[in-house]
Amino acid sequence: MPNLDKRIAELEKVAPTGNVIKAIVIRCLTPGVASDEIQELHDKMGLQRWTRQPGEPEQVFVDRVTQEATHNGRDFVVLFDGPIREVLDTYCSGPVKS
Repeated sequence: MPNLDKRIAELEKVAPTGNVIKAIVIRCLTPGVASDEIQELHDKMGLQRWTRQPGEPEQVFVDRVTQEATHNGRDFVVLFDGPIREVLDTYCSGPVKS
């Protein structure tokens, strides 16, 4: 399949390198309730927690957490705007069983 290999090589040459998704931030919302800005983020395992600094813009906070969460060799992280167990208990159909 030399034609396919050639086409893949061409696509890889023009693929953007600066637009890599490093994190997905899951913000839990309640219908009819105004959303506050994110004040803290948690990793999906519930092992790490980051708190927004006074006066820190929300996007700067998210960028800082993304950088800190991926600095140890992880390519990608999922972050929640609250403790994961609390988020799941609140937005799922009942308490999450361990």
